[in-house]
Amino acid sequence: RVWSAKSAWFSAPLVVKRHALTRRQLDQRAKQMSTDDFRRVSWYAWAQSSSHIFQMPSLDVVMSNEEHRECVCTVLGLPSPAAAPILDAVIPSNQTQYQLTVDAYGWSLTNCGGWDGDNRRKLAHDEFESVVNDALTSAGVRTWTKAKTKERLARGLPAGPGMDHYTSEPSNGNLLKAIMPDIIIGLNDDDVIGDAHGPGDLWTDVKTLGKKRTYVRVGDTKGHAVRTRQGEVHTEYVNERAAKADRTFYRDNPLQPFKHMVEGLPRIRGLVVGMFSEFSKDLHDLLKFAATKTAETWAAVNHLPAEEALQSCTWALKRRWSLT
Repeated sequence: RVWSAKSAWFSAPLVVKRHALTRRQLDQRAKQMSTDDFRRVSWYAWAQSSSHIFQMPSLDVVMSNEEHRECVCTVLGLPSPAAAPILDAVIPSNQTQYQLTVDAYGWSLTNCGGWDGDNRRKLAHDEFESVVNDALTSAGVRTWTKAKTKERLARGLPAGPGMDHYTSEPSNGNLLKAIMPDIIIGLNDDDVIGDAHGPGDLWTDVKTLGKKRTYVRVGDTKGHAVRTRQGEVHTEYVNERAAKADRTFYRDNPLQPFKHMVEGLPRIRGLVVGMFSEFSKDLHDLLKFAATKTAETWAAVNHLPAEEALQSCTWALKRRWSLT
């Protein structure tokens, strides 16, 4: 036993060095591949949250054997089992500017679209938004979504014809969806999410990532796809979405109420999850906040320190979100 303990103590640093060497070798191999090589893409997208697909199943995440196999192959950058029987088949689309065929990795199936009724991305987006919001509300955090978001935004807008027009529009209509964030989080006095401090509202927008152009870039580092998409969210709200809302509802108001409201808020968070289950930093920060709140709720019920539950709550949330 003494010898085994000493062997483990001496070998542990060697294992760490060997793993570091292997990572460097794999990184060098990936850099030599073409930027659109799916193996290279999966290597640079890999994150800790991606590893949850290899862990034991649980009741809160249910998938078929075929779905699980497809997820594992995607994360590892292996050919898609689902795409194999239909390899090189033409993908139907009403977009006439280009024609896609099924590739070995199934990436063209992820990037295709344009036909009536193709709502795969919307379904994925809405499901992830619901899971995140449920985690927050279950932990006692105030949130506003959908129709409640419309009412929350109205508090910051001036009265008049513009407000009348705004309130007359349905919350699920195209005009309001263009300006409303997915989840508004009500921060209490002591709440902190990343560099956002309460009290006040924090706007968040869910983004699911799978487009090829966001992953195929030269000279980027690990996590560049979700990191880049996160950085675009706030600018889009200020320069595009708020500006469009002002033109729609307050065309004759030089104060630009929507843009003024957005610029007075903390940076809008981009809750980005990629096709390899990688998370943006904003999503990591929110997960940490939700797990802390969940642990505090558990501690209050069980009369135990919240620290004892934090690790378990963090693991459970990360697993649930990464496999949604």
